[in-house]
Amino acid sequence: QQQQQQQPASPSPSPLPAQPLHGGAAPSEVVVGTRRLPSASPSREPRSRSRDAAAVAAASPSMTGGGGHGSPYASPGFERAPNRTADMSIVQQQYETPLHPCGFVFRFRLLSTWSDAHYIGLDGVELLDLSGRPLRPKRAHSNHGSVRDLPGMETDVRTEHTFLFGAPENSGRMWLSPFCRNPPNSLELFFDEPTRISCVRFWNYSRTPSRGVRDMEIYVDDLLIYQGILRQHASSTLAGSRGSSCCESVLFTSRPEIIDKERGRAYVPSAEELVAFFDETGRVDQGGKHRGPGLPLVERPTTALVT
Repeated sequence: QQQQQQQPASPSPSPLPAQPLHGGAAPSEVVVGTRRLPSASPSREPRSRSRDAAAVAAASPSMTGGGGHGSPYASPGFERAPNRTADMSIVQQQYETPLHPCGFVFRFRLLSTWSDAHYIGLDGVELLDLSGRPLRPKRAHSNHGSVRDLPGMETDVRTEHTFLFGAPENSGRMWLSPFCRNPPNSLELFFDEPTRISCVRFWNYSRTPSRGVRDMEIYVDDLLIYQGILRQHASSTLAGSRGSSCCESVLFTSRPEIIDKERGRAYVPSAEELVAFFDETGRVDQGGKHRGPGLPLVERPTTALVT
């Protein structure tokens, strides 16, 4: 009877195989599309994948090295590097950027200013190649043009052609455009061949710092590679001083020689700078000035800069 009562032991269920992280991407692969927020412990930051990141992770191997066959427009041209997280933890940035993005068109969506409701501007933008040398685009285009397109301002020199020459230095070059929210201002830099970059340098608008760019995004051939906040040009900076020390750098490389050169120019906003205030009239900046869709329509103030 004891033998009949003994039942054979059922086999224990085998453990499920470990699933790869982030929807199929191996742990050593680059995770693109992570917004970094200020945290006391960067190693415990939450991470989330954007829709664009999922498209990169699902791409075929020929789309990640930039050397596959077929149309170059079909490839986002991102490299993958082992231990990418360890490499980029050397310099903390607002966004976990891809490695050496490649494309024909680099587009910058300029979503807000530091407080001005009428104009938005930049002193300069410069792209660096994989050796850290400046690149020169073949053409620059702004969807809302520049202040030169406004009535009575046909001689103003603050046009998008400024971006064909890279760093402004002390040349006096800059760009200013009417600020628009729908569609937002965008700036495009065109190249004749697929171009890989390691860094983007920005010089925010210095003539009137409140007109400088605040929130912005970077796209390569319509694929999001960065979003963040540009540092406002310091009013205490000497007038006419717009050298490399006044720029802000966004890194897309793990090469130590470029990281060592640009590390001091990376910018991470404080928690206070990420706070937005609203009242019944719309958004209010920290200085108490109103900005946002709730503002009543007023006449755009005039501005001029001619040679």
